[in-house]
Amino acid sequence: MTGGEFDQAVALHRNGRSAEAEALCQAILARSPEDARALHLLGAIRFAGGRAEEAIGLVTRAVAAKPDYAEAEFNLGAMLAANGQTAEAADHYRRAAALRPEHVEAQGRLAATLMNLRRYAESEEAYRRVLALQPEHVAAHSDLAALALIRGDLDAAECRGRRAVALAPRDSTAALRLGRALDESGQHGEAIRQYRRAIELDPQDVAVRRNLIRTMLYASELSDADRKAEHLSFAVAMATRVEQKLPPPANDRDPERRLRVGWLSSDLYQHPVGRNLEPLFAARDTTQFEFICYAEVENADEMTDWFRKRADAWRSTIGSSDAEVAAQIRADAIDVMIYVGGRFDNNRPQVAAWRPAPVQVSLFDAATSGLADMDYFIANRFMVPRSASEYFSERPLCLPNFYLHRPIAGGPEVGPLPQISAGHVTFACFNNPLKIGKPVLALWRRILERLPEARLFLKFQRKYASERLRARVVEALGPAAQRVEFDPVQRVFGDHLSLYNETDIALDPFPFTGSTTTFEALWMGVPVVSLAGSTFMGRWTASMLHAVKLEELIAHSADEYVGIAARLARDPARLSALRAGLRERVLHSSICDEQRTVRYFERALRAVWQRWCRSGGRG
Repeated sequence: MTGGEFDQAVALHRNGRSAEAEALCQAILARSPEDARALHLLGAIRFAGGRAEEAIGLVTRAVAAKPDYAEAEFNLGAMLAANGQTAEAADHYRRAAALRPEHVEAQGRLAATLMNLRRYAESEEAYRRVLALQPEHVAAHSDLAALALIRGDLDAAECRGRRAVALAPRDSTAALRLGRALDESGQHGEAIRQYRRAIELDPQDVAVRRNLIRTMLYASELSDADRKAEHLSFAVAMATRVEQKLPPPANDRDPERRLRVGWLSSDLYQHPVGRNLEPLFAARDTTQFEFICYAEVENADEMTDWFRKRADAWRSTIGSSDAEVAAQIRADAIDVMIYVGGRFDNNRPQVAAWRPAPVQVSLFDAATSGLADMDYFIANRFMVPRSASEYFSERPLCLPNFYLHRPIAGGPEVGPLPQISAGHVTFACFNNPLKIGKPVLALWRRILERLPEARLFLKFQRKYASERLRARVVEALGPAAQRVEFDPVQRVFGDHLSLYNETDIALDPFPFTGSTTTFEALWMGVPVVSLAGSTFMGRWTASMLHAVKLEELIAHSADEYVGIAARLARDPARLSALRAGLRERVLHSSICDEQRTVRYFERALRAVWQRWCRSGGRG
């Protein structure tokens, strides 16, 4: 093939005359069947025409014919990635980058693909090569911020995020990544500002909006009205993404038949939500309920396999759009659809906006979804009292038993009260520091000032390795910070629980209180002092204390919170008695009453289904 022939074919393709370009390529290949450039160009033409498999085959032949063909390796990677063959795409991006180390786009695509494959160390290495070639590469800084968060390096995440935003003030992804870094270190106000900037730049970005409504729950300075407005804004944005709702469901309206219950969740693995769902699957009445899982699970493990075996059907939603997930739910004729975990992790409450099921339920979200098509929000009457001012677009479905946690098997035994041997009381909080804002630290400072010998122990995974986070805590606590210990070490679960044997009293954060962390403290004999708020999440720990009949640990004002903590610290006899009996209290409380809780849950599912059968509309 002459250079002129190939250049003519390229020009025809670029000018939109692909049919002529294809004919010329085929003529050239009739003479030289393994001409790499003609194979590559014909592959590009076929790919642009929607013939992906043929295109991939042609370009694969091109790289075989010319092993040093970097451009073909790069484009083959792009084709494979678009075809869902992510691991294979990474291999070809790597070859392109090795053939042309100065090829920034190849290095960048390799890094991004490795990140999608959860090969984080390799991805970070590739992004560093990108920055060596192009120090102001925005996506590299932005994705390095995300990778730093994954490995728990809050300082690097914030630094990279700020650099990306400085380089590209109008890049919504950069604003999102910086918002996440600020959020995780408890800088909620600035995080919210970054999320709102990102929404201005890309109003349809679901990830940004979900992060915003999540972060608002941690920010003490926001009012119920602020949160309501943002949830309604979220609902409007989600509704605009639905070009057309699915037609009314044609489910059989027999009120007593076996129900098909769908579960959409990213947390069907060794995760606090997964552990809370486990009893609902294990103890269900299989004659009355069929369970179909829609799993957005990227990090499958043994618990994922456990859920898969106990589900009647399993659908992976990885790579599917919200509309495609909704269509699958409708095709499966789901009667009651449960959206688990709402705004957290990679969950998808927004799928409810397509109305794929007759009855739609929110479970284990931290507040209203705001969505008009979400029918019910599962809670209990303590967390959502009749007098509550908190806004819900859903009808609260209050069960006698709500929070359920199985007894922890194989953990350490409860040790003696540490205060006796240490000679001072040790307070602790093992909650995520994103829950620990300035108002929380202000009350902790008051407690430490009232008790000059007391110590405070803070731990959550590796997050206290962050110098910025530690500095924020130290600044807020003032001179009392000299009595604070930070644990920056990621520990296995048993070792983590053992730390409670060095703790006398747990201090609950607010306005977003603990749940799993509260259970673990109580299980290990450590009383939890909590400030009950006006919201569902502000009353979670208080609800658990109510269940174990420890209402005296529930404060209703800042002064009461400080007072309860101080009085308890000065009463080692009371602390020792609590410590000796707490695990037994938990075991005999509704928190561990699996059968009763599951039966209440199933009755609720049957009741909302019967209501739909009677009304034919929203309950």
